[in-house]
Amino acid sequence: MAAHPDDTYFFEDGSVVLLAGETLFKVHYTRLIELSPAFKHLVETISAQVDGEPALIVEGVSAAQLKSFLWAIYASPEDVEDFFESSNSVEMCMRLVNIAAVAQQYACTRRAAWALRKLHAAWGALKDPVPAYLVQGLLSVHTTQTIPLPAHIHQILLRDIELGRPGVIGGIIYSGPRSAPRDLLGAAYYSALLLGSNGWEESLALSSEHHNVLYRGYHNVAEHWRGMEGFPPPLAHACAYDEEQRCDRAWRRAWTLCVASDTVRDPERATADILGRLSAARTAVQAACNGRVTIAGQEVEVEIKGRMKEKCVERAQEAVERAIEFVKSQLCNFFLPTARGEAVVVSPILSELTASSSRTAASSRTMSAFASGRTGRVARAMLVPR
Repeated sequence: MAAHPDDTYFFEDGSVVLLAGETLFKVHYTRLIELSPAFKHLVETISAQVDGEPALIVEGVSAAQLKSFLWAIYASPEDVEDFFESSNSVEMCMRLVNIAAVAQQYACTRRAAWALRKLHAAWGALKDPVPAYLVQGLLSVHTTQTIPLPAHIHQILLRDIELGRPGVIGGIIYSGPRSAPRDLLGAAYYSALLLGSNGWEESLALSSEHHNVLYRGYHNVAEHWRGMEGFPPPLAHACAYDEEQRCDRAWRRAWTLCVASDTVRDPERATADILGRLSAARTAVQAACNGRVTIAGQEVEVEIKGRMKEKCVERAQEAVERAIEFVKSQLCNFFLPTARGEAVVVSPILSELTASSSRTAASSRTMSAFASGRTGRVARAMLVPR
């Protein structure tokens, strides 16, 4: 085995040799067992020989991770303080991730908690570009329910995804569903989708497997938008029961004009940008509430206020907001299978949106159609007023 001693943590008076990768560390047994009983058990299982000397192979830990962990053991308080004051934020966070990873693996609870507290405090100081390997490391030490990803870091990652920072997007995608929260993973895949296939390779260096996920997501997003074009976000009616059908017809007519408007059909918008289209539809609905939308450069009158109660008009706008938030919450399901092993396409999402929205028989028939998987022209035909 071509192993070499570490230039810092190979003490002549050390009592145990650790092997991580191809690097040897000779450290003091008493220092290790002070941290966790797990090390005592580990040392008792020494079976490898390196240059005729017994050595313990530290499984699942890289030389860089172990060196960071040993630094946390051996460095003086002054050295630790100097490091945090003088190091750049990426280097600091990576060292803390390494310490937390080894400490978690060997049940060094207090050391892991210390590293994570420092990491959480330092993450907000990170500047672009944040490398993908650091994001992967961050998520890997927050994979258990006992150590959830803090809310402020979660929000920072969402913000960085929205800003299109490739290190964050790529790091989350490579972390996969085992490490990354599904909302972050869905947002990352969606941002990658909008970059186009050239960006998948040039900016994110994604694998062919990730490409397949993105192609599947593109298909599902496109199917979902086609379903929404003929199926407006359902209303929670404020009108009387016998006025709901009239209200629904007016809302469907207005929605049809809104999704056909120049605001929604902007040629500069990516085909797969469903959130962009929904946001544009929200703007178009606001214009429709004022009586007009623009289609192919021509203003078209929309009779919505005269045909719907004022409160229902307000709820129509709220319905679009709910649709946007729901799609955001379901982004991951467009790309990756759910826990039941099926990718979510149009019908489950629209069924969920419809579930509590309308008491009319027409709405019930529509919901049943989508729940059973009938979409497209069949669903649109069912929505034609009788």
